[in-house]
Amino acid sequence: MANGFALLMKQDFGDLEAAAASWRKLGEGSGEAQARHRGQVSGALRRSGWAGDDAEAAYRKLEKAEEQLGIVNAEAMAIAVTIGTVHQRMSAAQQELRAAVSEAESNNYRVDDEGWVTGPQLDPVERNDPDAREINRRQNARLGEFRQRIEDAVRRAEQASADGVTSLGRLTGDVLDADSASAQAEVADDVAGMRSSLGLASVVPNHDNPADNAKWWNSLTQQQQREYLALYPAEVGNRNGIPSEIRDVANRAQLEQQLDLNRADTSEDGRKRLQALQDLKNRLDKEDHDPKGPEVFLIGLDPKDDGQAIVAFGNPDTAKNTAVYVPGTTAELAGIGGDLDRMKNLHAASEQYSAPGQTSTIMWLGYDAPDSVVKDAPFDNYAEDGAPRLDRYVDGLGVTHDGGPRHTSVIGHSYGSVVVGEAAKNGNGLAVDEIIVAGSPGMHVQHAKDLNIDPKHVWAAEADGDPVPQLGVLKHGRGGWFDFPNTPTSEDFGANRITTDGNHGHSEYWENNDEPHSALRNQAAIVTGSYDRVDLKD
Repeated sequence: MANGFALLMKQDFGDLEAAAASWRKLGEGSGEAQARHRGQVSGALRRSGWAGDDAEAAYRKLEKAEEQLGIVNAEAMAIAVTIGTVHQRMSAAQQELRAAVSEAESNNYRVDDEGWVTGPQLDPVERNDPDAREINRRQNARLGEFRQRIEDAVRRAEQASADGVTSLGRLTGDVLDADSASAQAEVADDVAGMRSSLGLASVVPNHDNPADNAKWWNSLTQQQQREYLALYPAEVGNRNGIPSEIRDVANRAQLEQQLDLNRADTSEDGRKRLQALQDLKNRLDKEDHDPKGPEVFLIGLDPKDDGQAIVAFGNPDTAKNTAVYVPGTTAELAGIGGDLDRMKNLHAASEQYSAPGQTSTIMWLGYDAPDSVVKDAPFDNYAEDGAPRLDRYVDGLGVTHDGGPRHTSVIGHSYGSVVVGEAAKNGNGLAVDEIIVAGSPGMHVQHAKDLNIDPKHVWAAEADGDPVPQLGVLKHGRGGWFDFPNTPTSEDFGANRITTDGNHGHSEYWENNDEPHSALRNQAAIVTGSYDRVDLKD
């Protein structure tokens, strides 16, 4: 301990502080450069409509440059966090060491240059004197306390240094030379190793309340936010209450990492997951390239099991009108394209009733949907598990909104309407202005008034030839065992029944061929608050 004691007592940590600042500056600069490149270079070219073989070759090179900037961002931030954490822990150990030495000396104990503590010199006393024995006992106890405090402080400093060496040993920069197919996986592995070495595995709080997440995020400095965004993309990207633009950046980074991670998984599930992630990336790229389409945000991503995702057409934090669509049975990440089409169609139809940029339509696959109509859809547990998740997400929309006018709708299709009903009937209900259901087998209530919302803002669609409402009503169409089962389109339920002219079967409620079909037009009118444009059934 001798050398460690002397070094820690005199150590000036200015160099560590300066090194952390330099690496942080490099990380922030590369992250900002990546964002500028994506928005002003590659993004601008894509939105211009430039296409062809030359364009594709150029895009690949531009994406490679962006990937390299992202890698530098994450690795430099990891190094900055490592050095900063070591600095913080060693400084704390130094403060404790100096405090222990100062307190010992002020109480007449002696601390030598090697950190060894000896007791004060006392006059000889009678061995059998009880008072003298008590004095000796107290002095020995304090002596042991001071020695332990000094030893602990030096040990904590040495441990911080060793942890820093382990962490920095993983962050060598060789990832920049890695195969592009594995580079993001290596970055994720490096950052995970850094977090493990420093014991930072759980530094991102996981609040259920979006307001608590917002409070935490807003309490961070801009520098800290950048660090979390670079090092904890999955955690930041899936926190309700954090702005949608931030979550999009985080989840795009997570998507790239997950693609690389899953390329190494050759199992059947791994291949399926990789294909689902690649399809999602391709779809996002396609939407990003569309010069006439709305801006698209990846607000949630969880590739585990069937996979979940939240994708918005238009920014819900600035939109005047927001619609959250909950898909039903068989919905999973691998088949997300059809549900995205529905929300893109609804977004386009809604802009016929409002100014451009005022509407955001969100595909919310934030729950585990039933896998099978026969085996799974009759059961309530999927809705019971999904309802609190939907409730928290909708609450989060209010937390992150810019404070302007806000009109929020939730749309449940098929089993998704069961999730909506389960969420709306409990507690204070859903923080929405409109509830819309299509092809619903029931909502776990008998009447619209049981959904904690004025029934005049509950809307239901049932197309000709849709078998689901009648097949599912006995299971999902009542609030209690002794209620008479009701589908939302029954007269007794008390909802507004919108027309579905031109729609047939269970999957055409968002059809938009030459022009929006009746159900889509009606939903767009409701979402934008254009009630006089809604056609109701007699």
